[in-house]
Amino acid sequence: MLHRYEFLIRFGVVALMLSLTSALVLSRVFSEQERASTINSAVYSALSRVSEGLTQIIADSDMHRPISPSVRTQLDREARQLESFDQFALNDRALRLYRTDGTAIYPAGAPAQRALAAAALEPERGYITGPTHDVDGDAVFTVYSPFANPTGNGIAAIIAIDFWQSPLDAQDEGVVQFIFRATWITSSLIFISLLVLAIAAQRELNRRQRLADETFTHTMNGIAAIVDKRDPYTAGHSKRVSEYAVKLAKRMKLKAPQIKTISASALLHDIGKIGIPDAVLLKPANLDERERAIIGQHPEIARSILGNIEAMADIVPCVLHHHERWDGRGYPRKIAGEAIPLGARVIAVADTYDAMTTDRPYRRALKPEAAREELLRGAGTQWDAVCVQAFVELIDAGEVPPPLPAASTDDLARLFGQQFDLRDLHPGALL
Repeated sequence: MLHRYEFLIRFGVVALMLSLTSALVLSRVFSEQERASTINSAVYSALSRVSEGLTQIIADSDMHRPISPSVRTQLDREARQLESFDQFALNDRALRLYRTDGTAIYPAGAPAQRALAAAALEPERGYITGPTHDVDGDAVFTVYSPFANPTGNGIAAIIAIDFWQSPLDAQDEGVVQFIFRATWITSSLIFISLLVLAIAAQRELNRRQRLADETFTHTMNGIAAIVDKRDPYTAGHSKRVSEYAVKLAKRMKLKAPQIKTISASALLHDIGKIGIPDAVLLKPANLDERERAIIGQHPEIARSILGNIEAMADIVPCVLHHHERWDGRGYPRKIAGEAIPLGARVIAVADTYDAMTTDRPYRRALKPEAAREELLRGAGTQWDAVCVQAFVELIDAGEVPPPLPAASTDDLARLFGQQFDLRDLHPGALL
């Protein structure tokens, strides 16, 4: 049953994995963009506010010399104002000034930051972010931004401002959650839409497969009927062998695809007889050694008929080897044991049982009990013992009843003397 929905299952798994992966990636990307936007907004707001307060102070001071107490007082005031700015700055030491060479201007004694100052001076950079470090269990990062000289060209100083990470995270947490939910909901809707389309496609595939299977089965039945009608001793034989083989395969718990192949193979197992001359196939008396050799060619004839048909690739081995023996004394290739395809071993048992339990013009059918004993005697030599044992269980359970015996010899002649005539074939005969 699962193989009918193999496409849907595979599509659903792939689509689900893609949807989950896309949702995860997109939510992560959008969240990171939102965080970066929040940080940029906070940084530029803080830099703008600091710039307003520092413009006049820096314009009135020489940043290349030690700052005077009055300038330090003004910078302290700006630092305290920054401390309360949206709760992003750490404390009154969150503001620092550096010369372009990275040495500290304010506050006194601050460590030099030569590499970061040089990086901040690179063209087309509004600011750079220094390494994140821990302060009292919270992540803190520092931004460095060049401050243009208010009275002329060039850079007067490098501004450094410390920021708490947690207030920034708290500010965009709601937006990030919204982005996360929206992304996952959108991905889920896309997945559901694709799944609905896939279900519709699977239904259409199943419908077409069902029609193809029905057409294939009808065609195989038609071909089998033609083969059986040509052979005066095998009326209905192929269909019965297929039914017996399917029951045996199910008893052996084979998989559905194997059972399907065995069913078709059993229907076609004697198709090679259409290449046997009438003088041999229709001979009413016993065959001599040469004639038996000719009859023994029908598996190879079947292989030549079916071998070039791609759809028959799994069927050909079963048809070719259904007359092989477990002990290697069969034909056409004299292979033995498990080298014989399993489907061929199943068909061999079903074929023999039907031959033994069907009336022939030269003898009457065996009872199922007698056929059962013959199968057991040949188990492990002529037939696969596992197949025989499973078939014996079917006989004991009454699941493989033979055809009704003919009432008289005249009935035998009438039933088994019918021959296939091309004039009987009409359009649709195989269907």
